[in-house]
Amino acid sequence: MSRLPEIDLLNKSLADFQKGAIFIPQNPSFDQAAAALGLFLSLSQSGKSFSVICSTPMTVGFSQLVGVDKITEKINSQNLVVSLDYQEDAVSKVSYNLNGKKFNLIIQPKPGFSPLSTRNVKFSYSGKTDFLVTIGAASLTDLGSVYQTEAGIFKEAKILNIDISHENSRFGKINVVFSSASSYSEVIAALLEIADYPADQDIASNLFLGIKKATDNFTNPGTSAEAFSGAAFCLRHGARRQSDPVRAAPVKEAATLKVMSKKDSAGKPPPVNASAEADVSENDLPAGNFSPGLVGDAAAFEEPATQTNSGEPVPVQSPADDWYGPKIFRAPKRA
Repeated sequence: MSRLPEIDLLNKSLADFQKGAIFIPQNPSFDQAAAALGLFLSLSQSGKSFSVICSTPMTVGFSQLVGVDKITEKINSQNLVVSLDYQEDAVSKVSYNLNGKKFNLIIQPKPGFSPLSTRNVKFSYSGKTDFLVTIGAASLTDLGSVYQTEAGIFKEAKILNIDISHENSRFGKINVVFSSASSYSEVIAALLEIADYPADQDIASNLFLGIKKATDNFTNPGTSAEAFSGAAFCLRHGARRQSDPVRAAPVKEAATLKVMSKKDSAGKPPPVNASAEADVSENDLPAGNFSPGLVGDAAAFEEPATQTNSGEPVPVQSPADDWYGPKIFRAPKRA
């Protein structure tokens, strides 16, 4: 396989860490989300602790992906941070004590300073993540607000940058760019296959859908050979295929159309919008002035002319004796 050196580098990078975070760009593509979740689920089954993070919430368009509810908008940090207004040199000592099941944080002011105010106290979480994986980000700014609020973590952590774009800025400590790939999901599928990572039906289904979406169901001229290899790997591991679209019900072999007569048995004209049971062609209708329209719609028939272009009256012809009788027209049978 032509991508073996890059896949080997990916495998070695992931093997060095037991926990970390996987990031995808804000407003990600379906393929990017599918690849991240496929990798996340596989690493989880390997006993590693990873999370998937995206600055923007997942929409209904991603609901087909298994584990989409695991994607969060913030880094999963463990450290509780208490923030409050502070005057320089006002604090003498910070300590704590335990009172039963209560943890008490004690902030002692210096002599001559007022106690710190309990107003505007804020609570948040922070933490340190040593290993970060980005999928589909050409630069760190593509990650959106999560990068802006946690820029310090990105400066200190080891970043594995996975991309398929020529525009990637190589911002990671490890940069693996598959410029010939047609999808991110095929890259992750190759990693799982070559490195022998777990791949169950849910993982395979996510990656298979990602490849299909990215390649327009394998019809895009830029679809790589590895995309087909990745799809085959997914199918061998039980990837679920989307059901075929619902087809229109077949037209009956012989359809009939009941045409109302000019007058019924009581001598009254039929309703203007008399409904038809089936469509018929123009050849199936009686001779006369006819404009294309809905069958049975009185507006589809033109009124006969009452005078010629020269202004002379048009002679009125009497209809045939059977004209007012009921008639049934049948559409020709289809071959």
